[in-house]
Amino acid sequence: MKLIQKGAIWLFLMLLIIGISETRAQGAEFGAQSASLTNKYLTMSKGDKFVYAGYGNYTGFFMYYEATATEIIDGVNCLKVIVVYEGQNPLAEYFEPRCYWFAQDVEGNVWVLQEADLRRLGVLYYGRKDAVLFLPKSPRPGQRIFDVGLSYVEVLETGVTLNKLDTGVGPLIDCLKMEYVADEGRDVDIIYLAPYLFFVRAEWDAISGWNLQKVTRKFQTPSHSCASADQDLKINIACAVHNGIGFSLILEFYSNPSNPLTTYWKLSDYAPVDNCSCPECASIDDSLDIFIPCIEYNGSQFTVRLDRYVNPDDPFGFYWEFGSLQPKE
Repeated sequence: MKLIQKGAIWLFLMLLIIGISETRAQGAEFGAQSASLTNKYLTMSKGDKFVYAGYGNYTGFFMYYEATATEIIDGVNCLKVIVVYEGQNPLAEYFEPRCYWFAQDVEGNVWVLQEADLRRLGVLYYGRKDAVLFLPKSPRPGQRIFDVGLSYVEVLETGVTLNKLDTGVGPLIDCLKMEYVADEGRDVDIIYLAPYLFFVRAEWDAISGWNLQKVTRKFQTPSHSCASADQDLKINIACAVHNGIGFSLILEFYSNPSNPLTTYWKLSDYAPVDNCSCPECASIDDSLDIFIPCIEYNGSQFTVRLDRYVNPDDPFGFYWEFGSLQPKE
């Protein structure tokens, strides 16, 4: 039964309950910070929690990934992540709670060194030598991961934009789209991963799957979140909220040869933050325009709006042009 099979393996996201990948950690080097996952498509540390809401046949059912501890497996610092299902749904018996021990190597690849079935208390130990590759640093289209003969995961696209999910999260940019294939191609599922988050949507069939609902991070947004601009017009935004998810942003001044009379910025870096709720936090609308209620520059405070700019010379980059400025009241 397809549903039972899915409940047992939880696809790629439940990490190879069906078997061991051909891709092993032979030669991978793990440092002291290996339990802090900073991979672009898997950013997680102790205390973080990702909550997902089921849709279609899984309506009323919730799943969460929670990083509960750091533990040493075969001499490697690992992040212990539990996967638990909650809620009322007639299919609940097919979903099994699990636990994984993740570690990131010095190159940025994420591996699993051990996994456990929390219901049956069974443990699969891989250790350092036989650790299973969970997510490479730079996935590329056409790349197959977890090819175990009867099933595999293949990267389909990078740079994908997801529209707003029915949980209110999104739109999400620069996403990774992957395909899980099993049962000689009769079982095909689509998975989306978003930068500096994790997976945000899983389509198990045409009508059912999971959407990211909420992310809780262990670290907190500073109580004073007024953005700042330096003499080079580099903007640091401690907190910007986009559809309920908080980010810190760094925008670098961009000299636009197409329009040198207007000021532009390019996204240099960003990272997720929790509890972006103070009055000084910036907001990002569905068009990706940024409203900054407080920005400090040269000793004064202002309110600024930046409008999203599509750069024809860099269509996959993220740029903004000056919109408006007024003294902060």
